[in-house]
Amino acid sequence: MKTTFTTGQLATFIDLCDQKGMNVQRFQHLLTSGHLADLFGAVTDQGVLMERKKFRIALGLEQPGKLDLRPWKTVRLKVYKTKKELATALRHREQVEYAPVNTDTYNALHTPQFELTEVEEDVRLVRLTNSDLGLEDGATPEVTIRTGLMRGLATCPTQTAPQICIDKVDVGTTGPLVIASEIMTRGKGKRNWHFIIPGHFMSTYGSGVYASRRDFYGKDQVFLFRI
Repeated sequence: MKTTFTTGQLATFIDLCDQKGMNVQRFQHLLTSGHLADLFGAVTDQGVLMERKKFRIALGLEQPGKLDLRPWKTVRLKVYKTKKELATALRHREQVEYAPVNTDTYNALHTPQFELTEVEEDVRLVRLTNSDLGLEDGATPEVTIRTGLMRGLATCPTQTAPQICIDKVDVGTTGPLVIASEIMTRGKGKRNWHFIIPGHFMSTYGSGVYASRRDFYGKDQVFLFRI
């Protein structure tokens, strides 16, 4: 079936090509790259599938809004000789005060990706939502972390979340906080964990720590990155 365009639409398209300095060679690059086909695929009878600002940011034609990088908390990572010693400190904290730790957290400590710090170090943290990072439709943890790295942020050491729990860091009442650190995997594709500090209902008792396999978070979910 042939697609029919109005003369006005074609004239507008040609005018736009002239405005953007399009010539035969550049237009051929556009056709062969597949970008134009993708653009057509992003349009339905109801409209386009992505806001123009997001589209321009994705193409690198526009910079996202400046991030608010004011430090939120500083966590001091302590030295533990073994992962078992860290797990013992975590279990003691869980038992002495109401600071729930799920079983997956202890399992995650023993993944190859979980690393203990070799020297005491301070980790400065910043709180950012998916929306702050330009992910208005939400994203998987992997996409959020990758986006944060592209914006100049750093991931937290994997010891950060358990240390927050052990040291009773006051996380406030803003809701669960996802730690932007390396995703931990145990077994080939069997487990895929990241740490969460369940802050919203823990304000009276102190922070716990969960290992989660949740694979999607909305635009308002808060992540902790290192700066």
